[in-house]
Amino acid sequence: MENKNYSDVIGQSDQPYTNSLASRYGLATKSYGVGHPSLPNYLPIISGSNQGVTVDEPPSSSGIFNQPTIASQLATAGYTAKAYAENLPANPANDSGEYAVRHFPWEYFAGKPSIADASRLTTDLSSASAPDFVWYTPNLINDEHDGSVQQGDAFLSSFIPGVQATTWYKSGGQIIITWDESNNDNSGINGGYGGKVPTIVVSASNNGRSLKDATPVDTAGILRSIEDRYGLPYLANAANSANGTIDSLLGTAPSPTRSITNAARTSAVAGQTFWFNVTTTGTPTPRLKKKGRLPKGVHFLNYHNGSGMIWGTPNPRRAVGTHQVTIVATYGTGKTKQVVTQVFTLTVAA
Repeated sequence: MENKNYSDVIGQSDQPYTNSLASRYGLATKSYGVGHPSLPNYLPIISGSNQGVTVDEPPSSSGIFNQPTIASQLATAGYTAKAYAENLPANPANDSGEYAVRHFPWEYFAGKPSIADASRLTTDLSSASAPDFVWYTPNLINDEHDGSVQQGDAFLSSFIPGVQATTWYKSGGQIIITWDESNNDNSGINGGYGGKVPTIVVSASNNGRSLKDATPVDTAGILRSIEDRYGLPYLANAANSANGTIDSLLGTAPSPTRSITNAARTSAVAGQTFWFNVTTTGTPTPRLKKKGRLPKGVHFLNYHNGSGMIWGTPNPRRAVGTHQVTIVATYGTGKTKQVVTQVFTLTVAA
């Protein structure tokens, strides 16, 4: 969304739908643009840097940057990404009607995701090949650049429920709605001066929780949180923690390393009680289960905190021998879910 101060939107009765999202889901109460005008905010949210650009200009003037973006990071990590724009012209590198290339930063980078007109979005998000990461640029009316705040509110009141109805959202998708800069404000953090803007996070996990995060965050900090969700390294200024995060609104950030950390085997003696701790590392806290049968008299206990125990008294007549089960740790849900497994071997001596 475009060119509105936080106070132009939040708490304003003429934008009832937008405020219903802010009050029902998650709101960053100290979110800032990194500069003025638009383009120096759009480039950092996908690459961590304005790439030296300080004005609104087309790719023909700025040049095409060979720097990595969140899309290229995702591709390297095995995720898919797709960018959509309303009124996408045949040549997206140039302005056309209500489409502004300065609001579609992918055209400024050599490595960009698949792009499509916005009309494809909901169909794609309910398909079997829905992208893992999605970018969406409204047109100049709907994003409030040329349109009023009431028109922007009406756009969101149609657009957001449409996304929420898709398989992508129902499978754990999360929606970040943010404005690029404030019209009449030069405040910021860590040297930024883009002004205070609204940033709202809509997800099923936030529904009805009315989350508020007062951590100062800017455009590069939002990128940092997106990278956190996918376990990616930080690009450029996203690596600087002074730019903040919205991790609390997106849920616990996943860690780059997730694993089952206990030994893969142990032994016991039939007729004697034993116990073996199952442990994991990484966030969010994984859900644990075991697949396969343990020997008679031995059980799996899940503590529901990322750890558990294999314990019991092996039956002297039916448990002697070597037994294998698989320990399964499931981190997160939906598009960022990761499953880690370990084959566990228990040898029971007579």
